[in-house]
Amino acid sequence: MEQRYIAGDWVRYIGVASPSVVQIIEVREEKLLIDLGKCNWYLADHSEVEPIPLTVEVLTCNGWKWSDEHEEFSKHGVAIYPVDNYYRTDIFNMKIRYIHELQHLLFGLGLDNYMKMPKNYILPEVGKK
Repeated sequence: MEQRYIAGDWVRYIGVASPSVVQIIEVREEKLLIDLGKCNWYLADHSEVEPIPLTVEVLTCNGWKWSDEHEEFSKHGVAIYPVDNYYRTDIFNMKIRYIHELQHLLFGLGLDNYMKMPKNYILPEVGKK
């Protein structure tokens, strides 16, 4: 299934340069306008980007708090809990593997879906938590 993205989503750019973390600025019918940093934008094909796995590092950088008692992360009244190599939320009985999926959930709930990436973030290998 083709990934669906919205403006503001964080993705891994796998085009000509080595993989890097970029944010989608605008979604067009055939292309994605991405921010490569330093006022450098690029119209990327969907095949040039892939989702970034959701990690503890990204959650904590964005203010998600871990509860040992409930074994879950929470913010905005939304709780997600780790299961194998993904997170689950009871909202819509949803699996969340990637950063953009959490952004979409928050957006759909009318909550702040802005996410920042940790400084000097090292991209995890796809399929790893």
